[in-house]
Amino acid sequence: MPEKWIMPRPMTPHPITTHPPLRESAVLDLLAQRLGGRGAHGVGDDLALVPMAGAVEGAGASGQRLLAGADAVIEGIHFLRGTDWRLVGRKALARNLSDVAAMGAEPVACLACAQFRPDMSLDDVGAILDGITALAQATACPLIGGDTSIHAAESTPMSLAVTVLARLAAGARPFTRCGAQPGDRVWVTGHLGGSLGNGYGRHLTFEPRLGVAMELRRRHDAGNISIHSMIDVSDGLGRDAARLAHASGVHLAIDPATLPITPGCDERQALSDGEDYELLFTAPASVEIEPSVAGVLVTPIGHAREVDDTHPAGAFVPDRRHLGRLIDISELGFDHGRPDAPGASST
Repeated sequence: MPEKWIMPRPMTPHPITTHPPLRESAVLDLLAQRLGGRGAHGVGDDLALVPMAGAVEGAGASGQRLLAGADAVIEGIHFLRGTDWRLVGRKALARNLSDVAAMGAEPVACLACAQFRPDMSLDDVGAILDGITALAQATACPLIGGDTSIHAAESTPMSLAVTVLARLAAGARPFTRCGAQPGDRVWVTGHLGGSLGNGYGRHLTFEPRLGVAMELRRRHDAGNISIHSMIDVSDGLGRDAARLAHASGVHLAIDPATLPITPGCDERQALSDGEDYELLFTAPASVEIEPSVAGVLVTPIGHAREVDDTHPAGAFVPDRRHLGRLIDISELGFDHGRPDAPGASST
């Protein structure tokens, strides 16, 4: 069986409990069981198609299809105390817009729910709002509502959850994680690794890849290319590539030598750091895509193949120490609740 790489974990004791420590991956599995499986019509894709009475697969009266999703930022996990509040507000919306891009959709509007610390000022709240509305205006995704509350204790982390609404043109199908096919080439946008930057890196300032996604959508709908699957890289290339592979039932062979690594970072950081918010997608090997799409670097980094006894479903890189062996990279990345997660190490 292939070797599995995991992130090093500090020897931090967990509180004594009668159950294993809660991890996000386990929560997602439970939600999939309870809410009807994974994919565009259930749990597991970047956005969900909204069921509408009398419509087919979320199509409204105009034939357009409505999608929705939600993401949150939490102090101490997604940003550090002392971060510019404008960047906190911006990131909360930008994370959701990255999900919109991964579905090949266009943003429509957003809502925000904030839980403030009691020691925050109205200027702080206004700065968060400025961060949200500046990006909302730039991406035609107006803030149309939400909710606010204030914690009782100053020690309680501030959090901000954004819900985004998006649309697809009549007859268009969303890009999903479950369409990769054997023989597909694997592509990624931008550069990977180093986004945290000691807590104040580009994870606060990244540009959601809406322009790239819309150009790929245009070519796909025109029949010039075929995009089989797509996911945004938020939890690390290794973990998110494995999610796409498992959803599609394929083996993704990633070539580390081709990774577009951020200058100053190494291969492992490119595979595991996360918070890159780039797009990972697959298309037939016959499809040629230029190195720059909508002004963004696009790089082929591997291929998909059928699952067999020696090539299980998931994402893998070759083991350079042992010819013919593979390394499972599915654990390289962020998983809420794991001892080495940013909330446990204040990164």
